[in-house]
Amino acid sequence: MKEKLSKIFSECLKVNEKEINDKTSPENVSSWDSLGLVTLVMAIEKKFKIKLSFEEIRKFTSFKEVCEILNSREGLK
Repeated sequence: MKEKLSKIFSECLKVNEKEINDKTSPENVSSWDSLGLVTLVMAIEKKFKIKLSFEEIRKFTSFKEVCEILNSREGLK
């Protein structure tokens, strides 16, 4: 799961995949702004064939948090 998400983060936020870790967040990635978030959400939904709720998207505060949200979903690994 983390490998797939790292690739998505890298592509959507224009960050080197090696720089992405659990602490990656809007505070330390300048491209993780409102447009970056929308791009990220759309890419995750497409890749995993899911629909994220507003409550889930609101919790997108770090790479670690996104991983935890997706790991809590049944059938996603």
